[in-house]
Amino acid sequence: MPPLLQIDNVERRFGDRTGVRLDHLELEEGETVLLRGPNGSGKTTLLRLAAGLLRPTAGTVRVLGKDPAREPEVRREIGYLGHELGLYSELTARENLEFYSRVKPRGKGEKPPGPEKIERILDRVELSEAAGIRVEAFSRGMKERLALARVMLFDSSLILLDEPTTGLDQAGIEILISYLKGRAAAGAAALVSTHDGMFQETIEAGVVRLEE
Repeated sequence: MPPLLQIDNVERRFGDRTGVRLDHLELEEGETVLLRGPNGSGKTTLLRLAAGLLRPTAGTVRVLGKDPAREPEVRREIGYLGHELGLYSELTARENLEFYSRVKPRGKGEKPPGPEKIERILDRVELSEAAGIRVEAFSRGMKERLALARVMLFDSSLILLDEPTTGLDQAGIEILISYLKGRAAAGAAALVSTHDGMFQETIEAGVVRLEE
């Protein structure tokens, strides 16, 4: 089985500016790696490359041996959470998860997450009592929890999270850590960018540092 994520000699340029450059990164089953580095070092760009949302200027990105930018079917194996939370403010928390359960790509014959799983995930992120409230009324922390729930809704093989502790209180961070540990035990891999030193100390993970 190929690595869940393999990056080789990757460079992404934006005009004359280099957004990110990385010689090699490989993630196997059950492995969690933290991306560290100053602002502007390319952490967000690297995560977007891994998710198939950007194409590299040079080098290769492979998810389970496939190019996520050119072979979109492999994206169903990816759970991605970027700076944009991807929530619809006019919908309730439950309606947001119902929507994403329908639109995320699935394998042939694979059924979307049902109502029971949606309710279970809402309970896990401690939003059950707010499930019927529109997201526009949510606090920042509640929105962050719901965005995490959107990722948790699917049993992704590769999890890509960009500064996921931003806006989360300690209870929310503990939910995140529990989720990552559970997915690692199930064989998933995770690449997580963070400036949160306490989060890094709490979770068992390798570290890749990007430089400007």
